[in-house]
Amino acid sequence: MPGPGFHGEGISRVVGRDASRQLVIDHPCQPDETLPVGSVCCAMHGAHPNVRPLLVPASAYRERLHHWCAVADVLRLSEDDCALLAPGAGLGEACDTWHAAGARLVVITLGGRGALASLDGVRVTVTAPPAVVVDTVGAGDSFTAGLLHRLADLGHLGGRLDELALEDVTDACSFAAQVATLTCSVPGANPPWADDLVIAGRR
Repeated sequence: MPGPGFHGEGISRVVGRDASRQLVIDHPCQPDETLPVGSVCCAMHGAHPNVRPLLVPASAYRERLHHWCAVADVLRLSEDDCALLAPGAGLGEACDTWHAAGARLVVITLGGRGALASLDGVRVTVTAPPAVVVDTVGAGDSFTAGLLHRLADLGHLGGRLDELALEDVTDACSFAAQVATLTCSVPGANPPWADDLVIAGRR
C-alpha cells in the first residue's frame, strides 16, 4: 500500500477476506464456501464482512459468519455491519457471540466516535482524533490498513496472535483511528503517507 507507507512485509503475512466482494463473485445469492476451516498457516487470518445489503441479502452474511469466525483471528466490521449481522444485540453481546464462534479479536469501528475492540471478551474503546471531515470514502479500509500495519510493527503478524495483549490492541486501534481520521480530512479515498502521520502526531 504505497500511499500510507505501509510496508509490504507485514501485509504479506495476512490472509484477508472481503466478504461482500467474494459473495458477489462466487454467486450473487450463495455464501462463500471456500474458506479452509482448520487450515494450518503461519499467517494471521482476518475477515471483513463489509455488508452490502443492496448487493447481497444480509441473511447470506449471517448464515456464513460463524464459518468466517472459525477461521479468522481478527473480525473487523463497522457499527452498521453489526446492526445487520446481529440485529437487536448490543455490541458487547455481538462480540461475545463471535468470540464463541472462534474470532479472537473483534474490532468494530464507530465512525467519528472511534472504535471498540474486544480481545477474548475483554473490551476497550479508543476515541478518534478530532477532525474536519471532508470525505469519508475509504475511512474503513484505511482503519483496517492502519490496524494491520501497527500490529505488524508490534510483531504480531506472521502468526495467529498468540501473544497479543490488550495494550497492543489499544495501541493498534488508536493508530488505525488516526489513519482513518487523516483519510477523512482530504477529498477521495486518499490515505495518509507515513510522514503525514508523524506530522499529525506532533500537533
